[in-house]
Amino acid sequence: MNDETEQHIKHINIDIAQMFPEAARRVRVLEELKRSWFSVVGPAFARHSRPCVLGVNTITVSVDSDNDIMNIRNVKGNIMRALSRYGCMTDNNFALIITKGRIKNFHS
Repeated sequence: MNDETEQHIKHINIDIAQMFPEAARRVRVLEELKRSWFSVVGPAFARHSRPCVLGVNTITVSVDSDNDIMNIRNVKGNIMRALSRYGCMTDNNFALIITKGRIKNFHS
């Protein structure tokens, strides 16, 4: 990709972020959550899970196996506290959605 194309993409991303500030904020929070995932859920759980989607009132986490579903449910409080630190309001209406799918190259 040349410099002109990169600049054009950068401007498009800025325009989209200005048009949809809440969605852009959720993307930033999700990226921060991904970077801090080991400290949020602990190394044992982090190796088998990752946050995927941050919705308006939901966080979707992908896990390796059925066993990991229960493990992530056990650390839901940690996930909600982390989201609260990042400025997401987490109350009783905030849902944790867990999907099963192989985690590849997330922690390498």
